[in-house]
Amino acid sequence: MHIWILKYGASSFSDDFLSEANNITQQISQLHLKEIYQKKFGNFHLVSFCTKFEKSQKRYLQSDDENLKGYSGLLIGKNTTDVDYRDIKNIDCNTPEEYNGQYALFQLNKDQFVCSGDNFGFHKVFYFQKGNEIYVTNYLKLLQATKAITANPEQVLSDFLTSRFGVFPGYNTLFKEVFTLPEYGMLTIQEGVMKVASYKDVNELLVPANNFEHNIQKTAFEYKNAALYLRNFHKTAIGVSGGFDGRLMLSFFYNTQGKSLETYTYNRAGKLDLWIASYLSRKFRVPHKKFELEIKLNDFTPVLNEFKDSKGDAFTNALDQSVGRFFETDDSFKVSLGGNGADTDWEFGEKKLKYLKTENFKSFISSYALMLVTHPLVSEKVTQQLADRIEYYLYNKYKVFESKENYIQLLASAFFHLERFRGEQGFVYSQRGNVNKDIFAPFAIESFNQCVFSATKNQLQRTLKEGIHFRLYYELTEGKVPYAPILTARNEFGKNLFQKALNYIAPTLPKLIWKLFGGDTNQRIRKKYAKNTNDLSKDYLMKNHESALWQYLDYATLQKGLNDGYNGQYNTIATMVKFIENNTQ
Repeated sequence: MHIWILKYGASSFSDDFLSEANNITQQISQLHLKEIYQKKFGNFHLVSFCTKFEKSQKRYLQSDDENLKGYSGLLIGKNTTDVDYRDIKNIDCNTPEEYNGQYALFQLNKDQFVCSGDNFGFHKVFYFQKGNEIYVTNYLKLLQATKAITANPEQVLSDFLTSRFGVFPGYNTLFKEVFTLPEYGMLTIQEGVMKVASYKDVNELLVPANNFEHNIQKTAFEYKNAALYLRNFHKTAIGVSGGFDGRLMLSFFYNTQGKSLETYTYNRAGKLDLWIASYLSRKFRVPHKKFELEIKLNDFTPVLNEFKDSKGDAFTNALDQSVGRFFETDDSFKVSLGGNGADTDWEFGEKKLKYLKTENFKSFISSYALMLVTHPLVSEKVTQQLADRIEYYLYNKYKVFESKENYIQLLASAFFHLERFRGEQGFVYSQRGNVNKDIFAPFAIESFNQCVFSATKNQLQRTLKEGIHFRLYYELTEGKVPYAPILTARNEFGKNLFQKALNYIAPTLPKLIWKLFGGDTNQRIRKKYAKNTNDLSKDYLMKNHESALWQYLDYATLQKGLNDGYNGQYNTIATMVKFIENNTQ
């Protein structure tokens, strides 16, 4: 693992900051054995924390008296499988478009700093300017340790509101004037001036030059190359499903050689997830670990987290207790089989049509932005202010769809893949998931998303044989396509009467289990400890009547709701108040 922070300014990082940064990195399991490196060129000061080579087999930095180059994250060649991109000497920082994976590349000398992100902006790079000082980092906690940034209550509220619909539009963070690099992002600092641009036009992702068939073949080729490379060079990198079809994750490694594979699943839908994952793993001849989460936890005391922090979450604790040191075992490549459902892009488009205006592209965007931020505790003025900002962002980014007849479909895909998966899930994976394992997110690469944006409506359906997922599954398994049902929807897969019958039965089983037991495993664990957490939240909100959040939320109405019969709906608001309180300088 490699985390780093750069400062441009008249002064270097203080000793207090360096001490705090060391404490922060010491809490990261991949950095328990680390090397600390500093480089100063003129007004630039770079501080780097890397896992020791003896443990990671990675060389993240290369420097001499005049130049330095480095990388963080995980790089995979689009067309090669035998070049070791764990070593910076094999990486060309001037051609980020040649690589898949989730990463940042940077170069530094006395005159300038240049940093490029991956095509999806999935591996987060944060930047911030205060007066004549500029900070750039791939780990937000290091930027917080500078004491230079402060919470942004308006953005905290915006993320709370839009998260109800599963999206987080834009490149803002929860801190004022702290942003992340966009898709194909490139940042330069020269003579004290910072510029953020793109090394490639995002429209090449949104409006692919090639047709769907070409993009499918290209994606299958790159997935197979990625699997060959990862099995050869990486020990603990994990394909993260992110709710995508687990069988497709396994198909990357079909008929490949290299380090041994292990799959894992936990019991979200009772025994169903475990059965499907273990069945598929046997078909692919891969060992499978089953983790059955307990509803009652040992030594768990509910706490009030900061907004978006999962440390005190009951389900997160249960998963951590169960999985334990699974990711830290040597000489095997871990594959998540958590995605046995069939969530589709239409969830972010057609499903919401009754709330939206569809006369034209502009009215759709406008009504969508307004829907995202409308809430009974938010005034009309604040609602419109937030909606206008989101509308401006969405319109300018996606106006290339305006002349398309299927613009609603295209926008739904953009909301799902770019404003959800790229944004929030990219943040979670790069800031939290990486602390104990390397991560390759296969659905955050250019070619797969070019499939998405060149697809017809049917080709987006994961339950159809013409859909992207089945087509890739077919190509990668050379037509073998080992069968397993999909839990949330009927599908066209199956070769005999039993399999076809199971396609009709399987989607009803999770619903039946959840009705009988009061939700899936995640929900049941959280419900078990909800009352104590809710009581903490209520008390905290009643005591904090001067929070900056009340400039945007109606505290009087909220307070009345707490007194009239608190039912836990304000727990998230309490975490927002705590985040603002703890991060206001």
